[in-house]
Amino acid sequence: MARYQYAKNKQGKAIKAIDLVGQSIFNDFFCFGCGKLLIAKVNGKVKKPHFAHKNIQECNGETYLHCLGKQVFFETYNNCLKENDPFYIEFSIPKRCHKFKRVIRKYCGLGFTSRRYDLTNYYSKVKVEKKDNNFIPDILLLRESSPKETIYVEIAVTHFLSEKKESSGKRIIEIPINSEEDIDKIKNYHITENDALFLGFNQGIAVIPESECVCMKKQFFAFYVWDSGKSFLELTYLSDIETKIAKFKQRIVYYNLIETDLEFVNSSIQYGYSHGEFFISQVRLASQNKVPIKNCYLCKYSGENWSFDGNQPIYCKAKKTKCGSNQAAECDWYKVKSL
Repeated sequence: MARYQYAKNKQGKAIKAIDLVGQSIFNDFFCFGCGKLLIAKVNGKVKKPHFAHKNIQECNGETYLHCLGKQVFFETYNNCLKENDPFYIEFSIPKRCHKFKRVIRKYCGLGFTSRRYDLTNYYSKVKVEKKDNNFIPDILLLRESSPKETIYVEIAVTHFLSEKKESSGKRIIEIPINSEEDIDKIKNYHITENDALFLGFNQGIAVIPESECVCMKKQFFAFYVWDSGKSFLELTYLSDIETKIAKFKQRIVYYNLIETDLEFVNSSIQYGYSHGEFFISQVRLASQNKVPIKNCYLCKYSGENWSFDGNQPIYCKAKKTKCGSNQAAECDWYKVKSL
């Protein structure tokens, strides 16, 4: 026979068996699952306090948990409203730095921070299975100043959100209940991402102040193309890149930034790695993007300088000479390879 920790009294209020220990029991209690009479067995010395059916019968445990979850949420939230206590929801939002967003064309991600809201500050009414448009949520939270701005609270035991309800655009808090112990997360007045699924909430971002900025400590590869067609690649800090772009904004026709990590930077310094292949890939990328770049690596007469001269990596097959790749910007023989 099923043993439950909760029952409802004649008024429909949820009662927990352990709260009746040591009391004389004169009231009737009923099952959340089947509605039948329960006996409070709370003063025994062997078994944990519980409620049991007066008569042996089948009772659906899933229905019991679902109805119990709805009732406990309703009572808990209603009590918060009456006692002026907060009922919190809490979820994570991304932390982002906007200091260099104009340069890198995005926010720098800095992990996550928690954002907490007291629902009772906004939603002053709570209803059980109240119809809202085409839906009947388990719990409906209503905002008195804006009746159309509602929150659906769904108690999920075995049946989870329908696709139609999930795509309704409504704010939804779905609370999974697998056992009676999960009821406590509702009674704590504080629902987090560990306790529930939040849908339709505009969580936004947390923009950090410049004093907390860590972007300036990062190094980026910066590839530039000038109005002359020349290009170059450097590994430097965002503040230097920002200064350069601002200073030469009339001459820089294209730039691309690629973030790297500290391990790579340290290895580059320690072992003297060349970034030649990376530079060539950026030259080709700029050309594919129709940037007016002129570079010997793109020229049909380009060959490799086998003397390994870092400053003159190109051997021009037409002029029979060594040169740097930017020589193309000043060369009247320059002709782009056909792809």
